[in-house]
Amino acid sequence: KNALRQFQRLKKLPDHGRIDEATRKALGVSSFRESYDSYRYFQRTRRVRDRMNVASAQLNNYDENGTAKPQAMGMRERGSGRGTRLLVLGQARRARQTISRGFVKIVNPDYRVSFSRSSSGRLQLADWLVAPDNPLTSRVMVNRIWHHLFGQGMLKNMDNFGSTGGDPSHPELLDHLALRFAKNGWSVKGMIREIVRSRTYQLASDYDSANYNADPDNRYLWRRSTRRLDAESIRDSMLSASGLLKPERPRGSAVSNAGDRRVSSRSQTLRATTDHRSVFLPIVRDMISEPLRLFDYAEPSMVTGKRD
Repeated sequence: KNALRQFQRLKKLPDHGRIDEATRKALGVSSFRESYDSYRYFQRTRRVRDRMNVASAQLNNYDENGTAKPQAMGMRERGSGRGTRLLVLGQARRARQTISRGFVKIVNPDYRVSFSRSSSGRLQLADWLVAPDNPLTSRVMVNRIWHHLFGQGMLKNMDNFGSTGGDPSHPELLDHLALRFAKNGWSVKGMIREIVRSRTYQLASDYDSANYNADPDNRYLWRRSTRRLDAESIRDSMLSASGLLKPERPRGSAVSNAGDRRVSSRSQTLRATTDHRSVFLPIVRDMISEPLRLFDYAEPSMVTGKRD
């Protein structure tokens, strides 16, 4: 409602020319000639227009009933594909020859793919990732699911699935689950359900001296390993213990309510405290929620397979 009233008031301002009463009142001056020169007037008018654009963008986030519209980040094709310039030592000012689009040969030298002029290659990459004869994607995904459930993956190195990343502790089990994962439509929920219903996942953390001497790191999962809570669980537990946690889904989102404006002016809105579950908090680069930052949340601008 505040945004609507502000928009309706600012919408009446003239674009240029003589200052009328509405403009003078909005700018907070009694007389233009007495208080402002023309340069300051147009600068002030520009700032008012910016405020009007912000208010208009905020209104676009809601329908006629005042309900927040659902929003999602997405990508679209540029309309024409293009190659990538080779940057010497990664320096943008030292661009050399253009590298044509193609598949990464070091991953699969025998894989060939053609691109049309209007294609970026993203669709071809997605097709390769989920191809039935590609054993890599399903194994990597299952290993990550296993890591989130047990605290460590069958392959400890989450970001290196190559020959230098070590060997999996249970290679046959990893292959079996990877095949089932792809066969069941790449359902993450289905894979989680299958793992948590297993005997291994339901083991207690009781100590056994014989097993400890044979496997002190619990690499072969003879008991349940203790693990630290992540930042989201700690925050939600604190809110729940204090009776402040709101389990329901919040209305709209902090990102949607912030509107279309500069990041610097959006930070306060995105960092505003909320008592809803952490899963509903916006994760924006360089603007992590303070409770999550306090408990070592992963840096959003970095690719982090395993948190410290």
